[in-house]
Amino acid sequence: MKKRRWIISLIFSLLIILVIGIVSFNIINDKNKLSSEERHWIDENINNVQNIYVYKDENIFSKDGTSVFYKFLNDFEDEYGIKLNIVSVENNEVDGNILTVSKSPGDEDKIFYRDHYVLVSNNSDVITSNKDLDNKIVGVLNSELSYIKTYLKDINISFNGYDKEEDLFNAVGHGVSYIIVPRMKYIDQILKRNLTIV
Repeated sequence: MKKRRWIISLIFSLLIILVIGIVSFNIINDKNKLSSEERHWIDENINNVQNIYVYKDENIFSKDGTSVFYKFLNDFEDEYGIKLNIVSVENNEVDGNILTVSKSPGDEDKIFYRDHYVLVSNNSDVITSNKDLDNKIVGVLNSELSYIKTYLKDINISFNGYDKEEDLFNAVGHGVSYIIVPRMKYIDQILKRNLTIV
């Protein structure tokens, strides 16, 4: 009986030590914790107002001053006590810190979120591979056409290019079978028009 209690006590003690070890490891190795360089920068700039430029009208990311980028920056201000001057801009040509959308981020850029291109239709079609798009007419924005073609070059697709987003979305079911757009950038248009991500 004593031996059995001793074994149960040993197992219970080992489990407690294991749980404490796992919790401690997760606290120490927090990926979101500031590095010493980042903490040093904040300490040096705590009394300075930092201009942060936000590329405007990027749907859920930077629309109307209440989107993801703005929420992130406001939370950052609150958590670290640093003062930020958030400025909306029309294009990426800004000298300073900018939160923007880019198809090809540089080595020094920090990636906030990766969007994905989706196939959109007004039908609930099932597309299991690129080959299912053979001989289909697909609408894309002209600004995205060369980028999208690099991923769909091995199949016979006819692309209709559009300069305006409105024209692209109006074409679904009226001249094109599908359109290809970045999901999060156009999620409001997809939902508003009751379209389906295939």
